[in-house]
Amino acid sequence: MHTRRTWRVGDSHTLFRRFTTGDITNFSSISGDTNPVHFSATAAASLGFPKGILVPGLLTQSVFSAVMACHIPGPGSIYMSQTSRFRAPIYVDDEVRYHVEITKVRPENKMYWISQKAFVGDTLVMDGEAIGQNKTCHFE
Repeated sequence: MHTRRTWRVGDSHTLFRRFTTGDITNFSSISGDTNPVHFSATAAASLGFPKGILVPGLLTQSVFSAVMACHIPGPGSIYMSQTSRFRAPIYVDDEVRYHVEITKVRPENKMYWISQKAFVGDTLVMDGEAIGQNKTCHFE
């Protein structure tokens, strides 16, 4: 977790994550998402995803919340909005590289904009932008 309290445009953070079937089961019990493509490789293959079980998009997207809350800019962050584009599937046990970068700050009201990207290998699997606010940090 970051203890840094001053942030600028261009500051960034990268995090790696692998999702397991246990993660999907836990997510499903909370969200109610019981889509068979998240539990059965056969179901996923029947819909054109031949490499195995798909990780739910919103589960993969949720890591961005953790990055903002714990890393950049860190504790005290409030998620205001997010846009996401899911560009390619993420399968169970894929290593996902999450990268965020501050693209804009509004120091007077402690708001910041973050570019969000996720990759499996060199493939961009998800991207978007989030807007947050953190009244405990300084933005320049």
